[in-house]
Amino acid sequence: DLHSAFFDATQHLAQLGHKDIAFVTGNQTAYSSALRFNGFKSGLEAAKLDLDPSRVFEGDYSAESGRRAFNYFFSRANKPTAVVCANDATAMGMLAEANDAGFEVPKQLSVIGYDGVRMGELSSPPLTTMRHSAAEVGQKMAGMLIKLIESNNAAQCIVGNQILAPAELALRGSTSKAPE
Repeated sequence: DLHSAFFDATQHLAQLGHKDIAFVTGNQTAYSSALRFNGFKSGLEAAKLDLDPSRVFEGDYSAESGRRAFNYFFSRANKPTAVVCANDATAMGMLAEANDAGFEVPKQLSVIGYDGVRMGELSSPPLTTMRHSAAEVGQKMAGMLIKLIESNNAAQCIVGNQILAPAELALRGSTSKAPE
């Protein structure tokens, strides 16, 4: 459930005292990107924080877009204290660029991703992420496929069906209380 995952990620940062939270999107043409962004916006609203359009960077789910987003956010006068990234690859690019620029993550900047990829455990610092079960999603999709094959009616099986897999916060080392 992408909306809930990004709501929860944003709430995690707000609960740590962050008021200046930025977002790096995925590919804007993908439906999943809209769900992620809307979850982020809902998380800000629930925390009574405003959405500043200058704190949204259009990424493409790549580590390189995380690097570009870091340079965009930190070339501006009003810098964020935390960044929610559309996926772990983007977040790891953000961490790499922050490290290259001499930032102390999470002391100066908190970063959170989504996916729960194992490589995130090896980043410096280890990446806090919203982890979901790819196996669970795969099982649900396989069940839908079997239903489709057995019924021979695609509309009956697919229309109105969504696969929602919950995500859980995997606290590692890239988020902490907002700097004072």
